Amino acid sequence: MIDYKIIGARIRYHRIKNEISQEELAFQVHISRVHIGYIERGERAPSLETLINIANILEISVDELIADNLLVSKSKIFSAYREQLQQVSHE
Repeated sequence: MIDYKIIGARIRYHRIKNEISQEELAFQVHISRVHIGYIERGERAPSLETLINIANILEISVDELIADNLLVSKSKIFSAYREQLQQVSHE
């Protein structure tokens, strides 16, 4: 199950970190400020297009927003590649 509250909290964290108001983010994403509030509180699920637009504006990747909802995160994939590279370099 997707945890929209965590996704919303991450959006809010990065929005504040980047000193962007809800109004400005909403304007850039082409949705209402009220809808941004719903998304940040986890009360509404953003569409994929909206999620991508938000990530682009906040200059983060979508996987940073949804990481806890993924069964395999990027860090796990990179760890597996790193282990394989280390094995190859020792041969």
